[in-house]
Amino acid sequence: GDPRQKETFPMRQLSDWGIPDASELVDQLHELSERQPALLFTLNALKSGVFRDRHGRSDQLGDVRNPIEQIALLGWLGRHCANELSIEIGFGMGMTANALLSGRTDAERRFQHLIFDPYGLPDHQGELVQEFLRETFGDAFQRVFARSQFGIAELARVPDPPPCGLVFIDGDHQFEGVLADFFAADKLMPIGGFIVFDDAALPPVETVIHFIRNNREDYEVSNLEIPNTALLRRVDVDRREWDHFRPFEVAGSGGWIHVSGDNASEYRHEPDPGS
Repeated sequence: GDPRQKETFPMRQLSDWGIPDASELVDQLHELSERQPALLFTLNALKSGVFRDRHGRSDQLGDVRNPIEQIALLGWLGRHCANELSIEIGFGMGMTANALLSGRTDAERRFQHLIFDPYGLPDHQGELVQEFLRETFGDAFQRVFARSQFGIAELARVPDPPPCGLVFIDGDHQFEGVLADFFAADKLMPIGGFIVFDDAALPPVETVIHFIRNNREDYEVSNLEIPNTALLRRVDVDRREWDHFRPFEVAGSGGWIHVSGDNASEYRHEPDPGS
């Protein structure tokens, strides 16, 4: 028979890990904003489409928006992150960064949140939010102007690298870039830590998630329980042999058409003829 297998390791639910469902996460996000008022600036921006800082300056979000449920999940994970270091790949408009930083601050534990993004958005978009976050969170927030794959690898190259209990991947959306981000993040990920993928339904990201589900028994996966999001939890060390590989196929990967030209999240699925 065909040696390729689908979904070798079973899906998990958020509740398996003690994480609330999407509705409860959003409720807790609003409660978090009452304790961490900086988060209100993000919630207001998501409603209006415009970020306004404390001084009345503004910046349009445009198409750079994340689902409120995903932002709520990141706030929850930030608050419950057990390690000092957390990492974000891709800054965008800083909406997810604010949630993560607010959650980490609310836990009242020392932390360092690094965001790898060497490029930014056109026309200085997002710079106002970055200034706001620096003003609010100080040195606990650091944006690193380096490609994530190389920057995280630099952290991991030392004999005893710092454990990173939370990584949010929303940077390069080409397959090899997503896979390289996972590879680098994996080297810092302790047992019990989480990796979050944005745009989990896009073919390149979906392919990486299917590789993990078929080849990495040391990770459990919840896929698309939160809109546009895959959540991975490390549950063991990597026990594979040096030459391990299990072939796999990506369900529904054929027939994807990029329809917007500008926004990488705009895809339409048209099944291949005869499939």
